[in-house]
Amino acid sequence: LQEANEQYRRPLDREGIFPDDFIEREEAERAFSQLQDETGPSLLAMTGEAGIGKSFAVMQVARRCEEEGMLFFAFRADRVSDDVHTAGQLGEEFDLPGSPVSVLAGLSGEDERCVLIIDQLDAVSIASGRSTQLFNCIDQIVQEAAALPNLRILIGCREYDRQNDSRIRRLTQGGSIG
Repeated sequence: LQEANEQYRRPLDREGIFPDDFIEREEAERAFSQLQDETGPSLLAMTGEAGIGKSFAVMQVARRCEEEGMLFFAFRADRVSDDVHTAGQLGEEFDLPGSPVSVLAGLSGEDERCVLIIDQLDAVSIASGRSTQLFNCIDQIVQEAAALPNLRILIGCREYDRQNDSRIRRLTQGGSIG
């Protein structure tokens, strides 16, 4: 799982999106607090216009999970192969022994909070995405996650795509941090 999370972080580090001397985003701290809250929503969507720093804030949440020892798996939908159609194939894409949800469930204790982070969900949008077929796979893992009370989901997505793709709008009906 650690290597899979490195696959998420490495390109962002290379692109200079996440420098060592970063400024904490309020949205990231608010999202992390809600993910920890037992009464908080099971799914949070971090949305906003293109280029405002959603991926930066999502990465900050991933770093906070790491710092706090909270089990998580993070990936960017725009970096997933077009050949991925199922949750199991998504796990294989990241060298996991099963779907990301089943791996998180297997590694976390019954009461241990874990987080699935899906960044760049707009890449699967009908409105402006490039890999629209991947949506079904993501929908499948979100449905799997709904059965696990200790698993929370954080999604990063452009607000335009959230508003203009009914599938994404339905998927992200939980909480929203803009």
